[in-house]
Amino acid sequence: TYDDIAWTDGDPRFQQYFNYLFCETSDGKNMVAEFGRESQIIEKIEVFPAVQPESEAFSAIQEGMNLFDVVEKVGIPTDSVTFGLATLNFDSADGSVFRITFDSHMCVIDVCRADAAGA
Repeated sequence: TYDDIAWTDGDPRFQQYFNYLFCETSDGKNMVAEFGRESQIIEKIEVFPAVQPESEAFSAIQEGMNLFDVVEKVGIPTDSVTFGLATLNFDSADGSVFRITFDSHMCVIDVCRADAAGA
């Protein structure tokens, strides 16, 4: 359950967003865990090879893709800076920041460049 991993709070290797937990594993892979919204029991865990995506990789993110598919293609998010919107920011290898907006089921609605060069 979520309580079993509550020790991750404050550890910079772990990031929680709604009912998802992201982390880089000790062997350098990206892990995503999804918890039941009400049960807080782990419903799904996937581990992907770590990636340092080029900006072009974000063009492969399509409307309707789920969060696990996104992490597989462009890595774990760096942060979320919007209020009232389900968005996550992802860094590319060239330093660009991309913001991905999700619907209530955590499926992609939109991808846009979020840093100064793309604004």
